[in-house]
Amino acid sequence: MRIYGLDFTSSPSTTKGLFLAVCKLLGDTLEVEQLVPLNAERNDATFNPFRKWLQGSGEWANPGEWVAGIDFPFGMPVEAIERYGWLANERASQTWTTYIAHIKVEYDKESFRQCIEGWRHPTRTNAKGNPVRVRKHRLTDRLAKSGSPMNYYPPPVCPMFFQGSRLLLDAPPGVSIMPVRPAVTNKVVVEAYPRLVANVFIGPQASYKDKSKKKHKDKEQQKELRRLDEVAKKECREQILSGIMTANPEGRIRGRYGICVQMSDSIRQAAIKDTDGDTLDSILCAVQAAWAFRTEGHGMPRFSVHALTEQILLEGWIADPLVLNRIKNGEG
Repeated sequence: MRIYGLDFTSSPSTTKGLFLAVCKLLGDTLEVEQLVPLNAERNDATFNPFRKWLQGSGEWANPGEWVAGIDFPFGMPVEAIERYGWLANERASQTWTTYIAHIKVEYDKESFRQCIEGWRHPTRTNAKGNPVRVRKHRLTDRLAKSGSPMNYYPPPVCPMFFQGSRLLLDAPPGVSIMPVRPAVTNKVVVEAYPRLVANVFIGPQASYKDKSKKKHKDKEQQKELRRLDEVAKKECREQILSGIMTANPEGRIRGRYGICVQMSDSIRQAAIKDTDGDTLDSILCAVQAAWAFRTEGHGMPRFSVHALTEQILLEGWIADPLVLNRIKNGEG
């Protein structure tokens, strides 16, 4: 079974790449076979390599059955959809496809930012006395403790939604996008959130990526603080990799996801050396995709209340056992 994992960025470049983790699932073992760059040359913003992969063209033609986990929010909170009237004139077709198509036609990157940033709280103000920005969360975000898709300040999730959702909209009908555009097919895309996999091994507070920004009034001490911080982050990456590669049936990776991961030493070293964490995150996205493949409904919840079903069909859902168990336990 082919499994893909992809840590998405809204602005791929020579320094911030898109690396697709190409994996094979045999039983309960996920083997990372290679890391394939999906960057266009010369910082081209067309996302053509990503499009070719998603559409199964060129070297990706006829790869057979697969499940892919991609790290960006597929949808917006229902409150934002209502606020901005993205479905106001579509009473008969209130679907993800309808409102993403509306966004694609009506906005460019800057006007969409102005739209999202323009929603301010009527009574709450910040330290400068300005109305605070409204940031709503999807149901799945509240359960996963992830950032709002409306965020422009760290992490910049909204640009990833804006770019990524439009790319998914162009996916061929033979690709099922769960749960927002499901289809009867053997090619499936699920929303991943790799931090949840990392948390199993290092907890939610420890950091494993990005260059250190620790500050000190003494420049030499600041340099040393940052060096130590980046050493600690490297150790966290090593700890996560050791955890997911543990074959012990009692290991935490099997306990949570029911699988273990194998990879060559060269791929492991690439994931350790990548201080941005993009390589590791793509592998962790593949872990969630593999779990989704082995789980009924690709890890999507089943509700007896139709309103909740309709909500995640618009908002999207993070494929992870923790999120699924929390909704089953009535959390969120």
